[in-house]
Amino acid sequence: MSLSASNLQWGGKVRLEDRQFKAWAVLRLIKLAITAKKLNLSMALTNNIDSFVKTDNTLAWDGHTKPFYEVYYLKINEPELNWSLSLRYTLCTSSDFSGGIATLWGIYVDKDGQKLSLKQSFDLQKNEIVHTNQFINIGNSFLSLAEACGSIKEGSQGISWELNFEDPVLSSRSFSNELLYKWRYPPLKFTQPRQLGFASGAVFINGIKKELKRFRIHQGHFFGHSLHKQWAWANCIEF
Repeated sequence: MSLSASNLQWGGKVRLEDRQFKAWAVLRLIKLAITAKKLNLSMALTNNIDSFVKTDNTLAWDGHTKPFYEVYYLKINEPELNWSLSLRYTLCTSSDFSGGIATLWGIYVDKDGQKLSLKQSFDLQKNEIVHTNQFINIGNSFLSLAEACGSIKEGSQGISWELNFEDPVLSSRSFSNELLYKWRYPPLKFTQPRQLGFASGAVFINGIKKELKRFRIHQGHFFGHSLHKQWAWANCIEF
């Protein structure tokens, strides 16, 4: 028996001839390159999504400008749900007085007719709005890239939430030109960092827990030195 390259036994397998081995190696390298490209594309897409959410959720208020309005809002809704919840983190400074107000809003509605609307305000100057890794912080409530947590209390009534954001995310802007978000005009800027997203966690309505497992959410952000003279805010059970 001759010991040619075509029939030499090594480790229980037949060693391929040089040309076959080279062809196999080239194909292997191509497959590895395609896999790496897919991984890089996936990572780039994830990084871009994170970048959009971060950029369009960055706090715009510089800590001094008056008047100034800034609002982060979050809506939780699913077609199969019997209820919906709208949350708002807001700050407002006015040229009429030296201070400012930071406010939490919560509006709960269900198909049985139960409605709960709560609002809790804080002195803006005594509240540390900016925290590391959080877009906004009011009292013990905050919004970040990964989660939204908080609570609102009025007397014996309360709304609290513990939500973790999930991919994928669809983001959008009302203005295509980046400069329109930097200039003073238009006076009100609007973004939707999570025009359509998903979240899991729980909300508590007067102590009653409602668990969420990958439910649809919508999160927006608007800011500026003036509100439009005519505008309306509606909270709908479905959107």
